Amino acid sequence: MTDTPETPKPLVAESGEYENLMELNEQNKKQAEENPDAFGSLFEVEEVEIDPDHWTQHWKGMPEFKQEDNGPWKTIKMHFRNEEDFKEFSKLTGNNLSKKNKKCMVSEIRNH
Repeated sequence: MTDTPETPKPLVAESGEYENLMELNEQNKKQAEENPDAFGSLFEVEEVEIDPDHWTQHWKGMPEFKQEDNGPWKTIKMHFRNEEDFKEFSKLTGNNLSKKNKKCMVSEIRNH
């Protein structure tokens, strides 16, 4: 006769909350079987027609606004041979540039 080892007992007892959730799950399944349309209304979407000019109701007496294209005329990527050339460029363009700058606007380069 062989001795069968006992099944080890869990170190942590199951919580009552888990049992409550399982009971609630069973109740929900039972209700869904009894009344299958009960949960259907949660997912129904009422379609409402939206007036594409709805903003005109609120935009009364406001000035007309037009956004001009103020983007750059030309964008270039520059490389400098050394720090001295970089400082000279900064001086010529009137920008206070450092190694941290990634962009700058040059409105006018003055001849010196």
